[in-house]
Amino acid sequence: MDEVAFAFGRTERTVDEDRMSRFFDRLDLTWSESLDANSEQRSAFRDRLAERYRGGTDAMLMLHVCAWEAAQWADEAIETALRDDSDPAEFSKYYRVIRGLFARTMLAFDEVSWLLRGGYPNGAHARVRTMHELFVIASVLAKHASPGAGHPELVDMYVRHHEVFTRSVADEIMATGVLDPEEYFDAGTLTALDAKREELIGLYGNRFKSMCGWASPLFPDGKPISMARLSGLVTNKLNYFYGLSSSHIHGGSQGWHDNFVTRGEQTALACGPTNLGLAVPGQLATEFLLGVLNVTIPSRISRKGKVDDTGALFMAGIQRIADRVIEGLASGERRVEEEERAFQAKRQKRVDV
Repeated sequence: MDEVAFAFGRTERTVDEDRMSRFFDRLDLTWSESLDANSEQRSAFRDRLAERYRGGTDAMLMLHVCAWEAAQWADEAIETALRDDSDPAEFSKYYRVIRGLFARTMLAFDEVSWLLRGGYPNGAHARVRTMHELFVIASVLAKHASPGAGHPELVDMYVRHHEVFTRSVADEIMATGVLDPEEYFDAGTLTALDAKREELIGLYGNRFKSMCGWASPLFPDGKPISMARLSGLVTNKLNYFYGLSSSHIHGGSQGWHDNFVTRGEQTALACGPTNLGLAVPGQLATEFLLGVLNVTIPSRISRKGKVDDTGALFMAGIQRIADRVIEGLASGERRVEEEERAFQAKRQKRVDV
């Protein structure tokens, strides 16, 4: 390519100032018209999207509302019941962590809902991955760290786990050059961070400094603890779905291949919203939310010889709404696929003629 050369990046200094000024003037003149046209186009697309997927997305909204109401009831009911417990501290500490995991799951679920309404399934998959991890962590803690289980120490280990990385985060911040190391990271501060890290490793073991190190008591073999191994404590059926989201998060080649979209005989690179592929991330998000709810909402509370099964009613109602989400999204996707097949058949018929 000796006879051809390309220059990339910002090169405005190489452009004549008058020419650049005229270009900016034209850009400013067409800005409003272009903005209106593209906004109308996006709005029309999302109106069509909403009409086809409304059964599922409306149910997602109501699932979020009802799940929050159930959690509010559970919080108050548990607080009331614990007044009669001789030692409520352990359960309170455990349930505080579960509530936090539930809140994060609810936030991610709401984000998935909005991404689907906008036509962004890949972004929804990314948030579903977070929900997957939250479901696994909540389930592992419920099984192994709840009062009476074999490893109550996991509650503190999970809550404090981020502290072991603070020293390395400080190094990364200093490497950016954004903050003055002498002002924000003096020798005394760094020494204290080092001491805190060593204290935690001394308290919980050397594996505590690894990514899932808070769960090390559950893996006495000493091998690295991945999210896949952690998921295996809940179910082995989840690994595929965890990997399904990887291409939407990372910059690997699978995502490059996935970004090619074929419609009829045309292939293009996707760089905007779509009306296909919305059902699966919405359905997965619903299942993971249900999983976290299962360890957040008590179906029965026994207290003073009486049983309160309000939680069972909440969960039955939530499952009913979840079924509507799953079917509503699937129905919307089927309709879009049917319309696309009809469109392509009609188009082909015109070509044949």
